[in-house]
Amino acid sequence: QANRAKSEFLSNMSHEFRTPMTGILSFATFGIEKHLNADREKLLRYFTKIKESGQRLLAMVNDLLDLAKLEAGKVVYEFYDMKISSIVNMIISELSAFSQEKNVDIIFEAPTKEAKIKVDSSKIAQVVINLMSNAIKFSDAGHDIYVNIEENEKYIILNVKDSGCGIPEDELEGIFNKYTQSSNTKPTSGGTGLGLPISKNIINDHKGEIWAENNSNGPGALFVVKLPK
Repeated sequence: QANRAKSEFLSNMSHEFRTPMTGILSFATFGIEKHLNADREKLLRYFTKIKESGQRLLAMVNDLLDLAKLEAGKVVYEFYDMKISSIVNMIISELSAFSQEKNVDIIFEAPTKEAKIKVDSSKIAQVVINLMSNAIKFSDAGHDIYVNIEENEKYIILNVKDSGCGIPEDELEGIFNKYTQSSNTKPTSGGTGLGLPISKNIINDHKGEIWAENNSNGPGALFVVKLPK
């Protein structure tokens, strides 16, 4: 099963890399062939497509490198006292264009009082981006995403809930394994599928927990991150 998952992952990755690389080479070729007589608007479109494809390739390469470094224990963390809500607010702002494009609202219920905990803010931001961008990607237009932070004596708990296609019960744990994507999202998701394995490694290195559940009162999934105080 592990070998089959790895083979599927490599097949998917070859497709994911080939598509933007073909775009880069094609639009670069157009630019070279037509640079003497093409109008500026057309050249700008070529360069824009090259940049978009390059950014997509870079994101995939970064995912692969991040996971390799995390698994090898070569990531250096810088821990500072932070409020998780400040990281969530920053990511909501960063993802606002994506959520508007998908016509999905992010409803964030911030705590009135919240303890600061020692985290690497950039790494936790990476986890929050992974969870929230997935929630946006797999939610239908007009549906909201609910984010809230809870607190008890020992933990800060972040919940990200969507109303998308959900996750088959027998895949709830497996989606955090590398090379694995949910069968509900695999046909349309694209990308490396490494966001959740990367997130799990980061949370483990923070001595925390991360898991997924299906919503008990409707469609969609709930992702929970539990960080020790």
